[in-house]
Amino acid sequence: REDGRTMICSMATLAGGKRLVSYVDISELKRRDAELAVAFERGKLSDAVLNGVTNPMFVKDSDLKFVLVNKAFSALFALKPEDMIGRRGGDFVAAGDAENFEENERLVLENGQEYEVEENFEFSGIGRSRLVRKNRIVSVTGKHYVACSIFDITDLRRREIEREEAKGYLASVVDSL
Repeated sequence: REDGRTMICSMATLAGGKRLVSYVDISELKRRDAELAVAFERGKLSDAVLNGVTNPMFVKDSDLKFVLVNKAFSALFALKPEDMIGRRGGDFVAAGDAENFEENERLVLENGQEYEVEENFEFSGIGRSRLVRKNRIVSVTGKHYVACSIFDITDLRRREIEREEAKGYLASVVDSL
């Protein structure tokens, strides 16, 4: 209609050649459909962005179950993201490790303070370094989540070590001169 409303018109034939015409305003339904389409597109875009990030990332709910997992994180376990949704960390790592991870995740959920730690570990016999960041996310409905991102900083640490070694070597050469 000219006033912007959307109507459905129904006609029924009555006795004597008359017709019953009724109109139902569906403007609100159309508005909700449009909002739903926008939300659906944003959800798909969010998934694409999350999976486009090369750093492992995940989000857990207040029960510490995975609700979002990107491909980079699930690939660490040779799984697809959907295989991890609704499950806990203990389903994928040793019980002791899961307890440690969940302990700091509970703290993040409770106090809202960001958790950040640099970890050195060995993978396939090679020393690696990573930076793990966890922070609390509060949805518009008031639910609390913990989001985690993991950054591989191995190359950065190697360059720092090489720089320090070069600096030490240069200092010894200068001293010997």
